[in-house]
Amino acid sequence: MTIPRNGISLALVTLFTGAAVQAMKVVVGTIQDFKKNRQFSLGKNLQRITEPGGMPSSHSASVTTLFLLTGFWFGFKSPFFGIALFFGLIVIYDAAGVRRAVGKQATLLNIIIEEFEITGHPKSGRFRELIGHTPFEVFVGAIIGALLAIIFWRI
Repeated sequence: MTIPRNGISLALVTLFTGAAVQAMKVVVGTIQDFKKNRQFSLGKNLQRITEPGGMPSSHSASVTTLFLLTGFWFGFKSPFFGIALFFGLIVIYDAAGVRRAVGKQATLLNIIIEEFEITGHPKSGRFRELIGHTPFEVFVGAIIGALLAIIFWRI
């Protein structure tokens, strides 16, 4: 087994990738709001740093960084890479598939709840709709994760 020559921890780089991409969501949300409303709303978008879903996918970015750096540092034929790749593909599938489906169901449930509220039933809470990712958000997250993996591998 080979220890990375630069001593950077896989866990630290993976956590950094996830945090950086979550911070990007604040910037992306602020730009989208500006295009839509012609006003900057950074404060409103700061909550995005802790929320799942949206552009880009921090899930796919983090696991892409993890499995690529594992391959770079320990070899793409190592069992470590195989484990990281398998884990990463499950997370990416879940982000784009299962969690996105849950978000769509939440949207429909919120519509049903609004209909009941109109007819006089007691008000109830709304479900979070932005949970999963579109395939494009997952793709962008994976590209960012790959770029960060290459950067940290070259350091």
